[in-house]
Amino acid sequence: MENFEKETEKIEEWQRVQAWEVKDPFTHITDAELFIGFNDLLKKIYLFAGLEKNYGVVYGHYGFGKTTLIKKVAKDFSKKYNVLLFEDAPSIERIAEKLNKLAASSFFDKILKKKIDAHDYSSFNKKIKKHTVLIFDEAHSISEEVFSYIRNLTESGKTFSVLFTGKPELMDKEKGLPQYLIDRLEFSEGLRPLTEKESVELIKKRVEVLAKSRAYLFTNEAILEIARRSGFVPRDLLENCSKFLEYAIKNNKHEITLKDVEKKYEYVAKEAGVMNYSFEKDVLKNEKKRSKESEKLTQEKEDRLSEEEVYVPVDEEEEYWKKPTYERMMEGLTPKPVPGIEYNIMKDEFLDELSPLQKEIVSYLFENEPKSAQEIAKAIDNSYDTVRHMLKRLQGKYNEPESKKKIKGMYPLVEAKKNPKKRGYIYFLSSRTRKVMSKD
Repeated sequence: MENFEKETEKIEEWQRVQAWEVKDPFTHITDAELFIGFNDLLKKIYLFAGLEKNYGVVYGHYGFGKTTLIKKVAKDFSKKYNVLLFEDAPSIERIAEKLNKLAASSFFDKILKKKIDAHDYSSFNKKIKKHTVLIFDEAHSISEEVFSYIRNLTESGKTFSVLFTGKPELMDKEKGLPQYLIDRLEFSEGLRPLTEKESVELIKKRVEVLAKSRAYLFTNEAILEIARRSGFVPRDLLENCSKFLEYAIKNNKHEITLKDVEKKYEYVAKEAGVMNYSFEKDVLKNEKKRSKESEKLTQEKEDRLSEEEVYVPVDEEEEYWKKPTYERMMEGLTPKPVPGIEYNIMKDEFLDELSPLQKEIVSYLFENEPKSAQEIAKAIDNSYDTVRHMLKRLQGKYNEPESKKKIKGMYPLVEAKKNPKKRGYIYFLSSRTRKVMSKD
């Protein structure tokens, strides 16, 4: 009890000196007020609703901010439209119940609790006078029966727009949306990692809104380093900042600098259970074991990466900040492949690491590159949106390399360049991928 009181007093004293209203502003909270960035995506979503389109999709991996995004969107839409937000996979009865509340517009209807039959799609469209946006989070869990219901409801009038959000498999016709909905999508967009500017804004807004302070604890450079090592994934960034907050309290520090992060990140990330996206630690560890010369090369590689990292001040040019993080990844602002690792794998072993669709795309490009996404989709008999999404993953987006440990050093597996004949891009295998695919 004495130790508990002592630790509590230590935390409260640190909080008092820091002048924060909450102890930890980096905890998992999906409040629309905390939303930052993604202006490019918000414009597309607002245009989608403004034009009263039927179907749209936003997909992203765990921790990329889908739930906070849809709460922000729902809040903004509610100023003009009816909004029904389903945060988990609903039943037909639950959807109909909410629709009936919107349809009971007159006092008489409300008193008599007169309900429209769940499958009377035409009456819902006629009775609900205001345009209505239905938002389905975790849509990858929705049943085929409910998908069919949503389609019949939406296409029986002009009252409804539907926005689906979920994991990337939402765009896989075998695991997510039915093909008839994929074919009808007006837009589909994958959540990208944060930019450097958004990473800084995320942490600062948390402190401003929740802690009611501008004593941010972290310097801009420290936030950027944590963000880089967290793969620019919002939830991982917040979890790491939360652990650095614990480190600050234990050591009575009121400023976390770049030097602190570089020195203590491995320990803090381990405590947080968050992966360090900057280095393939197992590979580096093995290299160090081989010889002193290898250890020296590894250190030189790390030093080179450190020199190549760009920590841009917040007041830099706006255009630089708007540039997607992934473009910087392709330009070398995240670690380059560990020398030698990309070729130490046989063709069959490499293909086993890929999903069936990824394997199909890579094999097709090996024989037919370069090709556009449309050409690939037609050749392998799959939807354009699904193929386009998978090509992005093969390029290394959505932290795809982190789920493929054996071939992490090979990314990007597929590269792109502007199509010289028409708009868009054409895709081809990277030199590393082609070398492995050429092995017998």
